[in-house]
This record gives sequence, C-alpha cells and structure tokens, in this order.
Amino acid sequence: MYIVLSGTHGIGKTTLAKRLAEELGAVHLTESVDEAIPPPPFGQNGNAPLYELWFVRQMILKEAQMKDPKKIYVSDRGWADISAYANVLLDEHARNIFRSVYDHLPKQLPDVHIIVDAPIEVVTARIRARNRKTAGEWNEYDVDFLQNIMNEFTKFHSAYKELRPVYLLDVTGGIEENVKDAVALVSPHLLTRPD
Repeated sequence: MYIVLSGTHGIGKTTLAKRLAEELGAVHLTESVDEAIPPPPFGQNGNAPLYELWFVRQMILKEAQMKDPKKIYVSDRGWADISAYANVLLDEHARNIFRSVYDHLPKQLPDVHIIVDAPIEVVTARIRARNRKTAGEWNEYDVDFLQNIMNEFTKFHSAYKELRPVYLLDVTGGIEENVKDAVALVSPHLLTRPD
C-alpha cells in the first residue's frame, strides 16, 4: 500500500509522515539528499525549473524503493506536490515546457492520498517556530506565496476527492491528534487491502 501526504512546506507533513509510518509499521519514504544532484535554491527567488526537475528525480527515487507489495509505504510529498508548486513557481512558458515532460512520466498513484491542511496562521506559526536558516530565501515568511501553494492543494482535493481516496486532513491540532486522524482515514483501506 502506498500512502502520500501532500501539502505546503512548513505545515508539519514530515513529522506526520514519520509518525504515521511508525504507527502503521510502514516504511517512511523521505527525500534523498545526495552528492550527485544537490537540491537547488527553492522558492520564488530560486531556480524554479531546476527545483521542479530535482523534485521529479526525488519522486522517481522514492518510488524505486517500493519493491515489496506486502509492505506499507508512507511518502512525505508526492506527484501532486510537484504539480502544485509548478503551478505557483513557474511562469506560463516554463510551466508548459515542464508539463510536456511531467505529464508523460510514469507515476504510481497512491492508494490513499492525504492533503495536509491548516489555517495560514497555523502554518506561519509553525514556520517561525522551526526557525530555519533557509526560511527567508525559501519564501517561508511570504504569506501570499504559502496561501497560493495551499490553494493549489485545495483545488487538487476538490478535483479528485470523488474519483479516488483523496482526503483533506486539518492538522491544526497537536501531533498525537493528527496521527490519530490520519490513521482513521487510512484504516478502512488497510482492511480492504489484498494480501
């Protein structure tokens, strides 16, 4: 089973993905930072097309780890994240070029897709609490930028919620509550899973 958590940076996806994986006895798929292709600068001030390609490579590496069909895999970010960020970061010309490649890539759809959501005030408070050195250059303090990313995920949820298991999870509460709510969304799909 493949579970993806999507949402804006700073909302708490990574923490939730790790804890959900622990709770389910699953493999947590993380981004691979390597020497071959280090991550380029992120955000509106960075090289957005290069970042999007780096992100595509990350997804290919993540999906390559899913070799055992009997295991549960929890991914922090998925293909929808790449699409959401491309819609915000790339101008129309760059987006069209990127889409001409992105749309033809083989992608593994998640069995359960959780869009992690919270009010913008909660997201900005969490970002300030993280106090990352890269927050400024990654536009983490730009409320309009964050809201635009969050709007893309809301649109994605609205477009797909009737077609496949795509859920919107409000993570305003504490991590224990958020893990419990995520497990409740995933559990019915675990019960119907073929062995």
